[in-house]
Amino acid sequence: MILEVDIGNSRLKWRLRNGNSTIAQGNGGHQLDGDYSTVFSDISTRHRVQKICVASVVPKFEEEFTAWCKENWRLNPEYANVTKFCAGVANGYDDVSQMGIDRWLAVVAAYNVDKSKPCLVIDSGSACTVDLVLSNGVHLGGYIVPGLELMRSALFRDTDRVKLNSISYDEELCAGKSTQKAVSSGLRVMELGLVMFALEELLMANGNDPRIVLTGGNGFKLAKLLEKRLVKQNLFARVSGIIVEPELVLNGLSLALEANSFP
Repeated sequence: MILEVDIGNSRLKWRLRNGNSTIAQGNGGHQLDGDYSTVFSDISTRHRVQKICVASVVPKFEEEFTAWCKENWRLNPEYANVTKFCAGVANGYDDVSQMGIDRWLAVVAAYNVDKSKPCLVIDSGSACTVDLVLSNGVHLGGYIVPGLELMRSALFRDTDRVKLNSISYDEELCAGKSTQKAVSSGLRVMELGLVMFALEELLMANGNDPRIVLTGGNGFKLAKLLEKRLVKQNLFARVSGIIVEPELVLNGLSLALEANSFP
């Protein structure tokens, strides 16, 4: 059985696979004390972990996570690296070491949903990333901006009168007549605007009939906003579909393992 782990900026997510079947899965916060027993409590003694594959964007946790795995499972985790090629995708970065492994694996997984289609890959979480891939697997690059909560925190920290505890998602996007509405709509418009700009860029690069693949904590909410916007601008017919895949990075990790994209 293979344990796949995605260590993100704020949390980690995992699943235990036996072939193509998921036996167990879970998530949890970073363990500053180095004890991951609670996070992996759903892996019982009857589950024999044989291999551990990790995608990590938080290097400071890797040493203690590795030590815990050695102590508890007598296994040394393998950490995925960003590569120039993987599972049909050609990385567009000039220096692939500068790209986050989570973005790369998300791109690889999104493209492999349907290799005949170009794709726009969106991860809406702590940061919002958008990547563009043509139907031939050529990665054109992407964009990185702060996520909604980071933008909200910046407003809270650096302004005296704009104080907002949370972003409201249950309202239509429009010019706000209160601070709550102005901020909640404004931040989501910024994220949506980036996605629309990237989609236009992909279409102009002969990325016709693209599939839009979203992941991250705000993926479902952003997908709904995006669909409404595409319909309103008569662009919905120009995309082949919008899908949300919460386990996109883990799916990419599986593909990287199959392609031997580990050191």
